This record gives sequence, C-alpha cells and structure tokens, in this order.
Amino acid sequence: MNKEWKFYRYRDGQKQRDSSSAKHFKEQELTRALVREFAQNSLDACKDEKQPVEICVSRKEILYRKIKPYIAGLKPHLNACKFPFPQVDKNMAFLVLEDFNTTGLEGEKLNSFYNEDNITNKTSSQLGGSHGIGKIIFYEASEIKSFFGFSIFADKDTLKSHLRGTADLKSHKIEERAYMEDGALKELDDNDINFFKDELALFSRCNGNDQSGLSVAIPFPKVSKDDGKDDRLEEIKEAFLKEFYYPISENKLAISIEGEKLNAGNIIDCDDDKIDLLMEYITKGKKDKEIQEKITGSNEEFTLKHKEKIIEKIKDGKPVFINFSIDIHCRDKIEDGQLTLLMRKIEKGGDKKRFDFWRGNLLINKAAKRNSTSDKYLVIIIINDEHLHGLLRKLEDPGHTTWVDKNFDDEVKKQYKRSKIATTVHSVTQLPHKIINLIKNQDITLDSNFFSDYFPDKRRKGAGKSPQKGARGDGDQSDVNPIHSHPNLLYSEDHENSGFSLSLSEQGKQENPKTISITAAYGTNKGNAFNNYDPRDFDFSNRNQIKIDLKGGQQLSAKENKIICAVKDKNFKISLSKFDPNRELKIEIKEEE
Repeated sequence: MNKEWKFYRYRDGQKQRDSSSAKHFKEQELTRALVREFAQNSLDACKDEKQPVEICVSRKEILYRKIKPYIAGLKPHLNACKFPFPQVDKNMAFLVLEDFNTTGLEGEKLNSFYNEDNITNKTSSQLGGSHGIGKIIFYEASEIKSFFGFSIFADKDTLKSHLRGTADLKSHKIEERAYMEDGALKELDDNDINFFKDELALFSRCNGNDQSGLSVAIPFPKVSKDDGKDDRLEEIKEAFLKEFYYPISENKLAISIEGEKLNAGNIIDCDDDKIDLLMEYITKGKKDKEIQEKITGSNEEFTLKHKEKIIEKIKDGKPVFINFSIDIHCRDKIEDGQLTLLMRKIEKGGDKKRFDFWRGNLLINKAAKRNSTSDKYLVIIIINDEHLHGLLRKLEDPGHTTWVDKNFDDEVKKQYKRSKIATTVHSVTQLPHKIINLIKNQDITLDSNFFSDYFPDKRRKGAGKSPQKGARGDGDQSDVNPIHSHPNLLYSEDHENSGFSLSLSEQGKQENPKTISITAAYGTNKGNAFNNYDPRDFDFSNRNQIKIDLKGGQQLSAKENKIICAVKDKNFKISLSKFDPNRELKIEIKEEE
C-alpha cells in the first residue's frame, strides 16, 4: 500500500511562489556544495569534542519493488511539475551520508532541517553559519528533488528516532488544485523505521540501540558526468579533501567512503601544497616554542628583526606562521580579534587558488575575491578567535562562500559599529595580498601604515595604532624597514611629524643609485589612489603644505604629488612630513633611469 505524500494547498487568492534558495548554489559545483552542507551541520552538532566527528558515505542499490510504496505517491506531483521520473529496471540507487559522534536532530533543529524557509537558531559561539537554507542542496542532488532523513537523538536518558521523507519541487496543479512546493511523507512510525532498517538496510544505524546522529539518503542521485558515468564517490572524496582538509588534519573530522578511510593519519600522504603547509603548522608550528618565539612573536613584541626574518623565510621557500591582532569595534567597546596566517612561497604550478580562509571548521572559499590567485605564494588564514569569528560568521552569505561588507542585518547593526565593519573585513581578506606585495621583486605601492597596523611595536608610544587613527610615536627613527623590492633603500615612518623618510641601505651605499622618484596620494574608498589624486590634498611644489628635507642629494623636480631627486653621496636622506594624520597615505617609490 502506497504511502501518501502531503503537499500543502494554496488558499483561494493566495499568491503562488517557488523557493529561491537554489539560486545560492547554482554557481557551486554540486558535489562540493553537498559535502560542505552535510559536513558543516555534522561538525556543528559534535557530541564529544575530544573525538572526531565521523562521516560515512556509501552508495546503495535497493529493490525498487520494496521502496516503491514510499516513492510512488510522489509521481503525480513530479509529473505536474514536469520533473520526469527516472526509468527503473530492478534496483533504485541511493547516495547515503551518515554522521556519528553527533547529537542528531530534534525539536527546532529537526523542523528547521526539513523546512528550507526556516532560519536556524545558532548562537555566536557555535562554529557554523546563521542561515538555514543550505539544506536545499540535498533536494538538488536528487533527480526527483527529494530525500529521506533518519535521526537518532537523546531524550533525557533514552534514545529516540525520527524518520521523514521530504521533497522540494515547485508550485503545481493537480486537477485544478494548486499545491505548494514543499511536500513530505505522512505518518511514518516505528514500523517504517524497522522496515528501512531490516528490509531495506538503507541506514546503518537502527532504532533505539545505535549512536545518536543523522542519516540522509538521496534517491536517484544525479550523475556527475555528461556521459552518464557516475563518479560521485570519487568526487566526494576530492571534495572532502578540498573543503575540509583543516578539520581532517586537526583530527576533528574522519571520513569513510565505501570503507576507504580519510583522516588525520592518512591525509598527510595526499599530494597537496595546502595540506603539506597545514600539517607542518600542526606538527611543528603550533608545538615548537622556538618557532613560535621567532616567527609569531607570541612571547615578545614584533620587531624589525621579526619582520626581516619573515620576509627572508618566505623568499627561501620556508613556511612562515604569524599571529595577527585586529580590532573588532563593537558598539560599546573594542575587542581584540586574532587570526593566524600560514604562508609559503612555492614554485610548481597547478591549482592557482592559493588563498584559503578558514572560519572555524568552515572554508570560506571566495573570501579573497579577486586576490585569491597567485602562482608563487600559498596562504592559509585560520580564524578561531571568539570575537573575530563571531563577527565574520554574521557577515557570511547564505552559501557560506564570502563575507559581505554592506547591507547588514539588524543583529549586526545592533552589536557592531557599522562604519568599521568594512574595514575589518578588508583587513582580513587583503592581508595575504599586502604581504605578497611587500616581497615581490617588482615596483610596488607601499602603504605607510602597514607595519603599524599589523606588526605593532609595543615599545613605541601608541603602538598598534595607525597614524590616521591619531596615534603618535616619540619620533624614534630606529623603526627603519628595508624596501625589499628596492634593496638599495631604507624606509622609515615618522609618526610624530606625520611623515616618512628614505635613506640608503648598506647595499645602496655601495651601488649608489642615481635618481629616485616618490609619488604619494591619500587612500580612497574606490579606485586607484594615485589616479584619484586631488591637488587640493597637497602639492609638493608648495613648501607651505608638505615639508621636504633633503641631505646628500639634489631635488630635480617637485610637482603635484611626485618628487624626483638625484642621489649625490652615501649620506643621502629625504624626509617628507606634515601629511594629514587622519588620512591613509599611499606611497610609490621607483628608481629612475
């Protein structure tokens, strides 16, 4: 006897609509989106954090005559939506995903999981997104837009179970009756659960006696190749490696695909630059106190010596592990946000997506946007800090692929200073690009506030505050930094006088460059700062605006925002000061022919 599928009917005059949730996943590859959603939910529901969450993936073949009573009632609705029911000879295929060491689904979580229009109720302390529409991918993975879910959960001292079949089609009519897109099997009970366990053997967990957790069975899974060949399991393995290599490496997640293990013990054998860099950090960078002291500055302030070592290690192809502090501007206070940057220079080509951002256990794979590719530099950003993690979680798009810096919801507006959110997001996402620009062997644009923003020197008054924020130092010129794309020059900031200086390095004193040019401009919200230069900001030809002190050289020209000078002797030094302390200054230095 066929089970009835219940679809709610539209009332007379009620506007018909279809779900728009699928649009968030059209640009994502199906298998990776499916893996992301299931594993993310499983990691969020971890039961014992001392043990890894286990996910088992398998492909099952079920006799169609046995499963038919649970499927046949869906056919009229599929036909009305013009979704063809696949041809079945004898067996019907299922893709089954199950998690263990998780709490399972109950109450509001259960209702939210099956109703894609509900928003999940997660607290800021939980690792995971705040949107509840990701589960639409389970429907999209099925040719008949449906799946079966089986959950075991604890209710006081006993385990209870829940079985549900659910579908997400589109608005349709049957015999002039208008139905909504969401449907579900009616009145499933313990007899149905036992049938799925004993007769179908679809799920590995059983009623009342097995571990808590969630099982999802997707009927007629979409094949992954245009030629009809189903390589879904191989793609799922690859997706786990690309989307969850961090929690797998940290032993927070263990995968089994048709019995093949994928965990912290064997992931190191994978030929992947990112995994190699991360495993080196996990096995050495986090535990070796010597490395932490020299690289991250965790036990002392960042100094010029630290900066030079970081850049030299990157140039030599060695890994660098750096801890950064970023201010999180809440409504009533400023919190100290933390992130860890792992970086290495590589030579071989291959996958050019080199910047990965991890918020907790979730890879935000479009966070870097246009700066996400680099042929020679590999960067991994890890964000587990409570304050920075909490803010970025609230700024994610529904697909958990990027962080938005505008059009915030009411919760964000209430908790954080809106004017500072975009700055925080850009500080995180542009960090790899800034460091790479510092070490590239080509002309670069220097941000005069870069080091004071990201490498605070606590010995100096107002450490960690950029000049445009109003912090001023004591004029200590010992904070001198070599310009690595111009090894002949040394650059230093003058916080006290709102300016900077250039002098010759030891190499420069030997090679004695003949002519250099300096171009400056204030940063703008959009576009290139130099293209947007406005003479009303400052003009180097007007000595009443910008003070220029030159020793050991000769000024050849000074016009608008560019000055050219000749180097005459080894004591060459040029200092420019009296810039606006409340604006971000961009500087470009070149050696001229």
